Amino acid sequence: MRNADYWRGRFSILEDSAHREAQKTIQDMEELYLDAQRSVQKEIESWYARFAVNNQISLTDARKWLTAGQLEEFHWSVEQYIKIGEQAGLDAAWLKKLENASARFHISRLEAVQTGIQQQLELLYGNQVDSLDALLKKVVGNGYTHTAFEVQKGVGLGWDITGLNQKKLETLLSKPWTTDGRTFSDRIWFKKQELVDSLQKELVQGLLRGDSPQKITDAIQKKFKVSRYQAARLVNTETSYFNALAAKETYKELGVKNVEILETLDSITCAFCASMDRKVVPMSEFQPGVTVPPFHPHCRGTTVPAIDEKYMGERAARDQDGKVYYVPGNMSYSEWKKTFVDNGSKDGLTLATIGSIIKNTVSMVKSEGSNVQTVGRIDIEKYRCITDEIATDEVIITPERIQHIEERHPGDYEQFVKYVADILENPDYILEANKPNTGVILKEIEENGEKFKVILRVKVESDPAEYRNSILSFWQIGETTWKKNVKNKKILYKRE
Repeated sequence: MRNADYWRGRFSILEDSAHREAQKTIQDMEELYLDAQRSVQKEIESWYARFAVNNQISLTDARKWLTAGQLEEFHWSVEQYIKIGEQAGLDAAWLKKLENASARFHISRLEAVQTGIQQQLELLYGNQVDSLDALLKKVVGNGYTHTAFEVQKGVGLGWDITGLNQKKLETLLSKPWTTDGRTFSDRIWFKKQELVDSLQKELVQGLLRGDSPQKITDAIQKKFKVSRYQAARLVNTETSYFNALAAKETYKELGVKNVEILETLDSITCAFCASMDRKVVPMSEFQPGVTVPPFHPHCRGTTVPAIDEKYMGERAARDQDGKVYYVPGNMSYSEWKKTFVDNGSKDGLTLATIGSIIKNTVSMVKSEGSNVQTVGRIDIEKYRCITDEIATDEVIITPERIQHIEERHPGDYEQFVKYVADILENPDYILEANKPNTGVILKEIEENGEKFKVILRVKVESDPAEYRNSILSFWQIGETTWKKNVKNKKILYKRE
């Protein structure tokens, strides 16, 4: 049976994956904000260059009508705004406002520059809505299927599940979840109007004070900086919420009864989140933002299924319309998805019955009496580079080995055990060790660049039946140690 650390490790990685996608979107938005900021500054500087006297424009002068030639040029600009806006799918109300402006015979200098500024913000926030919508659809879709994969692979049983179609995705994303009743799209457009009003106010006040264009653009730059931070916070919070919502849908589909809250515990974890870590919540009370994370903006918490493997296995065998199969430990996500989500072939898989599930579960429960922990599985074919006689894919660690690791590398096991399953399944290197049937595994975690070393003793046919592949040691290493191992030890396997 999988121990709690296994589940916490796998689902911590899933949460990290969602937030890596969020960070990519935030980086893209940063560029959008900077482009919009530069465009607004250019609008103001160009406007000053046309109408300023001694680098200043009074509010009275700013409210003067454009001349006939200037008005014609403005109308041409507005026509371009409309074309760009239609192509970008901008808000109909803004396009209507532009159409009205293009037909007016009197436009003030101030209105002209304000129109140019708002056009840039409409484009910015339209792109922001599209980016966040695409991100959240990806987060929910991936979160749903990857959660199901981890649960089914973890319990070793697979059965057909229904994927999320486009209509279901749209329904989930369109439902408000905060107390103000706004969707993420509503919230973005609300923030747009806040920034429009703020920039227009800053411009008018600058004119009243007689500020130089540099002083006004500096003030506007500060407004953009605040808005960028708010956008990043929105992306992170919405990602956390919809990732939790995707997990909830999967838990319901798979019959999970309870979940456990998993919080990132470090120096910046708030007291409330720290107090919620490891709290068990019934699925009947699962409500993101209330009973489970995210509890606040930038919340880094998630949930882990509190798996009762015997209950889940028996329920699956009894309740599924189709059949239940044993999931091999080395089955990849793409293979699993093709088989159990896309209704692919089950050829080569072993059918699971209620009797066999109960028998296997009882056997695993008995073995738990020794406090031996299953921490992951290996791809037997990949690890045959150590020996051709590997007899199982299951990897365990004993209390004695955990104590050994803690004595020599204090804190490493507790802090980094969440990565062990990934290290075993996806090694960067397998190197020759000094003992028979033993290998050195090296792995760099992609999301943070941390490097780890595992000493693994594999079970062979001649070993006693109760033996399993066993971790002898595990610790974090630096770049120098990594390079030294790769240089000085025989490379048995290298990830391409």
